[in-house]
Amino acid sequence: MLCLDGSESPTRPSSRLDRICSRLVHRQLQFRSGWGDVDDFRWPETAPACSLEWTRSRSLPWGRWRGGLFQSPAPGLPPESTRAQAELWLPLDADCRTPVVLHFAATGDQGFLRRRLLTLPLLKAGVGSLLLESPYYGRRRPRGQCGTRLRTVADLLNLIAASVCEGLALLRALEDAGYRRLGVCGISRGGQVAALTAALHPRPVALAAVVPAHSASVVFTQGVMENDCDWEALGGRREAQPRLSRCLEATDIRSFPSPVRPDAAVLVGSLWDAYIPPWSIQTLHRALPGSVLRWLSTGHIGSLLFHPRSLARAVPESFLRLGRT
Repeated sequence: MLCLDGSESPTRPSSRLDRICSRLVHRQLQFRSGWGDVDDFRWPETAPACSLEWTRSRSLPWGRWRGGLFQSPAPGLPPESTRAQAELWLPLDADCRTPVVLHFAATGDQGFLRRRLLTLPLLKAGVGSLLLESPYYGRRRPRGQCGTRLRTVADLLNLIAASVCEGLALLRALEDAGYRRLGVCGISRGGQVAALTAALHPRPVALAAVVPAHSASVVFTQGVMENDCDWEALGGRREAQPRLSRCLEATDIRSFPSPVRPDAAVLVGSLWDAYIPPWSIQTLHRALPGSVLRWLSTGHIGSLLFHPRSLARAVPESFLRLGRT
């Protein structure tokens, strides 16, 4: 892993693996029902606390597990997405001083299986994990949606905004339960959502993000995921691409306040990323003064396949940077 100051990254070719994977998954396009109500999109002004109902619990040799449900405080979700699922993993000796990090899901990451694999190394490092299932995914998928292929651009905006709103509510619920050392983390879109949540949370949190973008705009207009869009349903590529870029600028980290502790952020980028241009991660780094940016010599998919522990290393480091709160 290379450590750079983030001002410039070497010019490298984009990952061939990224482009191959992109072609394989683009058989069913996103936004096949067009724009949706993008003109009515607004970020929620408040994030009320949620009431977590723990329905299951289990003690394991390596930690304690609880599964729960809560009613999403996010407005505008389809009925199937309003009931949210969460899992809490804690070390056996956990108390109110134990750091707990909230994991957001990456694009296409349904359920909890992938993120559960990250909980074990974090438990060994003394860090608890709270996992949130994204709206529009898995058991929260709306009727008529094909897998994780969102039907409209408005659905994408609502997914991101609802995830942030739910993240803020869950952080507040953890605080109400007595936990004081809190963090947020994620990979790809999960990392971007984590950064937005850290920006809007009124108290200091640790932030760890692997291959995040500073805005969803660059992901769908300047990376290989531009081939993921049904441009015909959006009115034609030439006309629709500038509009899509403007719509998704609502998720640009630079339009949000700086987190209380931007220096408690650890970012990991991929030099050969074909999904998220490396300059986008540098933009996020500059929006978080004092943050750390490290580079992997691989692409977006390579970072997930060949560096699966990069997030598990970044999370404890972000808590070290946060210190005692």
